[in-house]
Amino acid sequence: MERRDRLRSVMRALVAVTALLVSPQVLLMAPTSANAVHVRIAVGDGPKEIAINRAGTFAYVANYFSDSVSRINLATNAVNATISVGDGPDNIAINPAGTFAYVVNYESDTVSRINLATNTRDATIPVGDEPGQIAINPTGTFAYVVNHESDTVSRIKLATNTVDATISVSDGPTGVAINPAGTFAYILNEVTSGDNLGSGTVSKLNLATNRVDDTITGVNESGSIAINPAGTFAYVTSWGTGTVLRINLATNRVDATIAVGDRPIGIAINPAGTFAYVTNFDSDTVSKVDLVTNTVKAIITGVYGPEEIALNPMGTFAYVAESMGDMVARISLTISAPELRVKRSIPAKLIAAYAALPMKEGATLSLRVGTSSTKFCRVSGINLIGVRVGPCNVTVTMKPRVGKLISRPVTLSVTK
Repeated sequence: MERRDRLRSVMRALVAVTALLVSPQVLLMAPTSANAVHVRIAVGDGPKEIAINRAGTFAYVANYFSDSVSRINLATNAVNATISVGDGPDNIAINPAGTFAYVVNYESDTVSRINLATNTRDATIPVGDEPGQIAINPTGTFAYVVNHESDTVSRIKLATNTVDATISVSDGPTGVAINPAGTFAYILNEVTSGDNLGSGTVSKLNLATNRVDDTITGVNESGSIAINPAGTFAYVTSWGTGTVLRINLATNRVDATIAVGDRPIGIAINPAGTFAYVTNFDSDTVSKVDLVTNTVKAIITGVYGPEEIALNPMGTFAYVAESMGDMVARISLTISAPELRVKRSIPAKLIAAYAALPMKEGATLSLRVGTSSTKFCRVSGINLIGVRVGPCNVTVTMKPRVGKLISRPVTLSVTK
């Protein structure tokens, strides 16, 4: 674990320096375009992992050095709750029902359960030695936690909050992802002993039998793993080689290598399965990878010490944990935000397009400005007007001829 300890020391030093330069209360607004940082949100100390609920209303950030989880209201881009957990929270997952979050505490060898209705920790579950990533099966019945020093996976029965199976895998498991069918988990293993120094594997774990069915080789110095929505490919970040490795899940073999930035760590795939977004820790960038051509289509700059990444359910925004500045960067993944200037107006249809609101024939649009933004912007008919420089939180609603209303929150920056 020397590599991880060195990284922690560097993070502590840089976080301390950055804290002197950036006020922890400031939201840094910037004009946005597609594939660009739109806003920064101050969170706890040393943010590592982000999970977003299925409704796309809240993000939960594990803060390693604060021993806490920050809840971000994605409509306002502000932290509205801070929840104490165990020692060294390193990873987080939310159950499919959106009722509980499960936080892996690396330093205390536990998993904390957070009740998302009350924002309180209501259970602590002992697991293995130096637990890493966690994944929950699609039915929400079990969670799987990899234990780096124990060379095991702990299966947690979520109905009882107890470990009901401990499964041996290869040396140094660090990451885990479950296929959409819920039949297999894929475990990243850092095999770092003897002649295998620097090499690694992926264990294909049969979730019906709790046995390893196959071992995939050639996955060196791995960071995180993600599986596409179709369940046909897994993508692994290789921090030592600056690449993403594609595994064909039909053959259990690496069949493509994609060069990204320096020391890639986190990876997230959009709901359509067309793009992956990869955080490059040493490059301070995010690579947008086309999963059809296996090439980088865009490099997103302006992120600082990016760790893990999560996408909202619509695939319109990415949220990146910035360990070097105790921030979460929100990246716009779609079209440019409409420019809202003081004493100028923009129509609702532009805001709806930016929010990726699905428009139906004959539908009408309406706008509502949040209470906290009334001094920065206002609604006039179906237009939004800038009042003074600052953040404008607005909700755009589409009313179809038949069916339910659909609303999306948007944050714009009013400029001169």
